[in-house]
Amino acid sequence: MAELLASGGATSLAAMIAEAAGSTAPIISKGTDVVFVGLDLAVSEVDWIVTYHREDGRRRAGRRWPRGETPVRGGELTAHDLALLQGDPQFTVRKAGQD
Repeated sequence: MAELLASGGATSLAAMIAEAAGSTAPIISKGTDVVFVGLDLAVSEVDWIVTYHREDGRRRAGRRWPRGETPVRGGELTAHDLALLQGDPQFTVRKAGQD
């Protein structure tokens, strides 16, 4: 990845992605801020809002939860993870969009 970025940056990466997908490369104007998060190009919606109520944060369901609300995208939590969080009185779990 470092070699790819050093040899042409986002243009080379965009060309490789387009070639793999069998389409034309997207055009991103010079100077545009581009942030790549992982290598998964699929976009998923926020499904859950997990709220941790203590000051110190906590590890639960395989990740660290800070105090306050954390939006969680679809597929990040298994049914088992949701059951653990919902069963813990230090957490509140609700579907996104429900107040």
